[in-house]
Amino acid sequence: MVSLLQQMELLQKQQEILAEKIKAEQERQQKLNDESSIERLEELIKPITESLDFSIKFSPTQHELSSREQLNRKYEQLRLKRLSRPTQTRAISRPLNKFDINSTLACEEIFTTILNILKRQEERIAQLESS
Repeated sequence: MVSLLQQMELLQKQQEILAEKIKAEQERQQKLNDESSIERLEELIKPITESLDFSIKFSPTQHELSSREQLNRKYEQLRLKRLSRPTQTRAISRPLNKFDINSTLACEEIFTTILNILKRQEERIAQLESS
């Protein structure tokens, strides 16, 4: 009889430990779900976009170019410069990409594209669920 009581106590302790582990896993999963939302992704991308889009207005008709505009102009100038090279020289050099100009600009464009794809997929899923 004593051994049965001991076994029952042991099983209850194991059950409590297992319940704590399950609760911890559920909390971890909830935290992951909370932190990995589209809104969270938007908030992470927003400062990068704002930094690239920042420009100073001197007057209603005159303003400083934003970093994005400056970097895109630089990219276009280099791209056109490479295209104007003789064909033989062009074949030797690797293709120009925006990472060559500025990795922040290239990454922000990638992040924004992924975010827009995720938003469209979320809308499609919501439409399918409501049908």
